[in-house]
Amino acid sequence: MTALKELYLYGNRITNLVPNVFQDLTALKILSLGDNQITEINVNSFQGLAALEILNLSQNPLNCGNCEMLQLKSFLQNQTYGNAGAACNGTGIEVVDFDFTDCTATETNTLNTTKSNVGSTSEADNIAIITGTVTGAVVVLCVIAFFVMRKVCNYASNGKTVVHPSI
Repeated sequence: MTALKELYLYGNRITNLVPNVFQDLTALKILSLGDNQITEINVNSFQGLAALEILNLSQNPLNCGNCEMLQLKSFLQNQTYGNAGAACNGTGIEVVDFDFTDCTATETNTLNTTKSNVGSTSEADNIAIITGTVTGAVVVLCVIAFFVMRKVCNYASNGKTVVHPSI
């Protein structure tokens, strides 16, 4: 799959991208993840995509209240993708323009000294994350299987066009 140049995962209900999920797709130029259910993105998900030219993250409910999204902002600002269509859910503000001033080094201390449930994850949230991750992985595997089958069929026909007798 290292030769794959375009991957369109638009509208697949993907909720989560695990780190290094695309690492072996070194020739990938276009990655479309728009219109999914992604709320947070770990920038390590895009590691290994040295040839990437177009990244589409539009129409995802990105949670800019999560300070980890500051890393996505920095990543997008340091790349040539522009804003990649990444917008903060419910605000209309692009991630690259969002003011993450509440995300400071002292925030960790503040969260640890309060008795709130900020940052805690319920069992239902964990199940949703796992389900989204599995769904995303299945979609990627299906795409890979499709391209492998297409390649095998092209080799089997030896470059000849096969026409079904009923056509």
